[in-house]
Amino acid sequence: MEAAEAAVRAQQADFDDQQEQQRTAEGSGTGKDGVVMKPSGDTLVDIDPKSDCVGTHTGSEIGCEIDLEFHLYGEMDFYTESCPLPGVDRAKCGQALQRDYLMSSPLDVRFRENDVHVDGVALTASVLKAVATAAVADIVGCWNRKISSCLWLVGSIVLPGVLWKAAEAAFAVRLAMRDGARLSTAIWGLRGSGMSASAAARLEQLGAEALMAKCFPPGTKVATEDGPKPIEEIEVGDRVWSLDQATGQQSLQRVLKLFHHTVDRLIRVRTADGHIEATDRHRFWARERGWVEARDLRAGDTFETQDGESEKVLGTSLVEGEVQVFNFEVEQTHTYYVYAGSVPVLVHNDCASAILDDLVRDGDHIVLGINPYSDNLAAQLGGRTFNAKKPFGDPHRSGDGRPVWMVAVEEALENPNVKLSISLDGVPDATNADEALALLVERGRPLIGADWRPAAQGGNGTAWEMATLRLKVLRGPRIWDDIEWYMTQKGEQVPSRVTPAKPDWAE
Repeated sequence: MEAAEAAVRAQQADFDDQQEQQRTAEGSGTGKDGVVMKPSGDTLVDIDPKSDCVGTHTGSEIGCEIDLEFHLYGEMDFYTESCPLPGVDRAKCGQALQRDYLMSSPLDVRFRENDVHVDGVALTASVLKAVATAAVADIVGCWNRKISSCLWLVGSIVLPGVLWKAAEAAFAVRLAMRDGARLSTAIWGLRGSGMSASAAARLEQLGAEALMAKCFPPGTKVATEDGPKPIEEIEVGDRVWSLDQATGQQSLQRVLKLFHHTVDRLIRVRTADGHIEATDRHRFWARERGWVEARDLRAGDTFETQDGESEKVLGTSLVEGEVQVFNFEVEQTHTYYVYAGSVPVLVHNDCASAILDDLVRDGDHIVLGINPYSDNLAAQLGGRTFNAKKPFGDPHRSGDGRPVWMVAVEEALENPNVKLSISLDGVPDATNADEALALLVERGRPLIGADWRPAAQGGNGTAWEMATLRLKVLRGPRIWDDIEWYMTQKGEQVPSRVTPAKPDWAE
């Protein structure tokens, strides 16, 4: 039996690039490019030979063809495949290919495959069954090219009805991470996509990390007008060397804001002149590939240096351990140079204002209120909330440690071009919209102040939001009549528009 399984493995070693491109394009049985499926690890199989093994049973030409009937039962797992390399098709992505789990569904399918060829095996009945068993996972995954086509699976397996929606949501997150599209929108799109909770949480985490974690540890030298300066000593108003990639011109640009937070790992990038450490998603300019995150750099990539020369990457490694990291916002051009050894190389500043711009933009429809009522209302209206723990519960890199959702809510309330809808459901002891709003504002007013921590704890978020809204209405620019209010009325299943009386909100 071991010899039979070894023979099958040897056959599978002949899996080449052309077959990989065909498998990916066919969708590995799903019929959709980039969406693949394979049996879960505990899937079982029964195999029933339906013919004699016709062929040569002796000598150097051992091998035969046999008809087999398969019965597979268990679970089928579904994944998306995407390529993080800019401009590279996933069929040609090689080892960089990213696979994201979406969901599973019951598997119970029977099929027959005629003339399955087996090489180099003494074909007893027990060995034949071992060969079929060893090969079955590859057959279902369409990795084994002995079968006629992956497309037979389309008619044999019932695909989950939400599979395509879930796949599009996963692709959107990966595309935003790769190409710099709006990540918060992609993260929001995971909700209601139909993918499993664990799959959505994983992609939400990946998106949050891509949005937030782009910094350097203390000791990293920055090219300034006064020479190299440790990044932790950079101050607002310092001038650093920057490159305008549109014009190719270098200039000194002022530092506008400082940011810092704590991470538990870094990427060490080695060059011929030394090394540099950065958070895994900080972007470096590689001449051949454009902006590349530290974790995706590889030996042979070429950095752009301040003097216009090149610096080769020799390799990367992971550095574990908690460390405080730093970054800053550069005016206008949003690039600067950090030293790898004694050579300054070009990096992006990935500033906090860009993070905020990702979160809140003109034309957005933001929904506030107690969760899950606000999430449900947002789904009903086609709006968005800031309820997800990732990334909205993470500290914003504005220096005071406030969570992202607080910064984003303030930005939304201050922007008159953001549509605002508010759910008043779920307020204890409130029987109508007027009471709900009054109770929230009363509870939230003591939370307004320099110490933001009480507002971020103990379910105080919506009360703080309504107290903050009160100030924005009193002082501008938020206009009371432009706010839409919703509450679920007695006997109703979904919230409807309500019109609370405009409060007498005196200073």
